[in-house]
Amino acid sequence: MSVVNLIGVLGLGIYLRVLVREVLGLLGEKSQESLFSLMMGLAVLGWWMADNLVGLILGISVSVGYGMVLVVGMMMWSWGEMEKMKAMGSELYCGHYMVPGLRGMLALFLPFMELISVVIRPLTLSVRLSTNITSGHVLLAMTSLFAGVSFFVGVSFWAVGWVLGVLEIFVGVLQSGIFTMLVIIYMD
Repeated sequence: MSVVNLIGVLGLGIYLRVLVREVLGLLGEKSQESLFSLMMGLAVLGWWMADNLVGLILGISVSVGYGMVLVVGMMMWSWGEMEKMKAMGSELYCGHYMVPGLRGMLALFLPFMELISVVIRPLTLSVRLSTNITSGHVLLAMTSLFAGVSFFVGVSFWAVGWVLGVLEIFVGVLQSGIFTMLVIIYMD
């Protein structure tokens, strides 16, 4: 194993360790018992991270399209909502949308607004991830397009392309972590 591979594996291990510690710190003591949720979150993290990084090599990834990201977000969200309903019971689960102390039309209107805010969470997750990954791909494509204008322009855009490539790797890793953390938080 080369030194570069070893550094990469150690870096990924440190990244996952910090992510697990931060996510468990956010979720609190009660959620630390849910090892399955954590393992599912790490699987989603690894999948998105691999997809985003492979997408740089192939030129397109699954996370560029809104459909697949929405499907994964909907699956994770619906699984979390079903787990909440199972843990709370259906009456208490439906009752947590009601705000105590409200009267009149606001008492009828606010539960629907709360329900809408919960239902659109997978959509906002998918739009956030897909847009950030797509914008990086578009910047790299524009850089490669302008690199063919002349030799001097090409050399400068080649350097910019390398910087954007490193930035795109960072954004891919960061977005996979953000997507996973938000899914786990929404599930709690």
